[in-house]
Amino acid sequence: MAAEENVDDLSTLEGYEDNLKKYTPKEKKDLYGELETFGNYHITFINQIFGDADILNMISKLQLPNYTNDSNLYFHVEKANEDFDNDSDHHVLKNKNNNQTICSSQQGYQNSNFNVNDTLCQSYALLNKFGILEREFEPKKYKQKKQQFNIQNEMIKLYKEILNTIKADKKLLKEFKKIISKKKVKWESINLPNEDNIKNLSTNEIITHLEKTLNEWKNFGYFYYIGDPKYKLIKKKTSKNGGGNISYKKSNKKSNKKSNKKSNKKR
Repeated sequence: MAAEENVDDLSTLEGYEDNLKKYTPKEKKDLYGELETFGNYHITFINQIFGDADILNMISKLQLPNYTNDSNLYFHVEKANEDFDNDSDHHVLKNKNNNQTICSSQQGYQNSNFNVNDTLCQSYALLNKFGILEREFEPKKYKQKKQQFNIQNEMIKLYKEILNTIKADKKLLKEFKKIISKKKVKWESINLPNEDNIKNLSTNEIITHLEKTLNEWKNFGYFYYIGDPKYKLIKKKTSKNGGGNISYKKSNKKSNKKSNKKSNKKR
């Protein structure tokens, strides 16, 4: 999608809210279609890949330039409780010293009853692993749009540093590509166009999609995870689909053609 005028800059929460006041019902419907499409790319290329056990194991050993990796914490996946979709997995951290579980929902940062599309549990776990979440943000403020916006910006920054660190080291990049090449046959493409089917993409193309999805997340996609954007934009409430990783088999979202307005994104 080609870049539009500044009036369509949705990369800040204030700009988003200001522009929504000007949009017609059709423009809001188109924007929601873009958000749904973004959500499908995010599940496919962010949630799914960065939620993979081998990828997480690799990340757990990384030393990042601007973050401290807490070696006492390790990633753990458990079945979601009643707060989430019944068939979903939920990413948490475990403490090696006392076996304590660190869970974004129990901490009060992730609440999919209010932020209905918040499937970012492994992203919260990463923020906890690298010492950001509790240091920078107050718990139980999930209703505050500004904090949710800022948390997502920190997630994006961390993912970008992870990718940049991997790409800057030939050995790490080789390992990363090896995992992707091995695992992509088992990964699902969530209602994406055929040309973006993850099973058919090269490792370089998959990494490019990772980076593009992170940019779209920052430019406008963050709003997908704040409140209920479906109701906000088209006055239809979203049925609860829970946090954790969305159950791919139960996903019933239909593919959306990319609209010709609003998000400044181009794939």
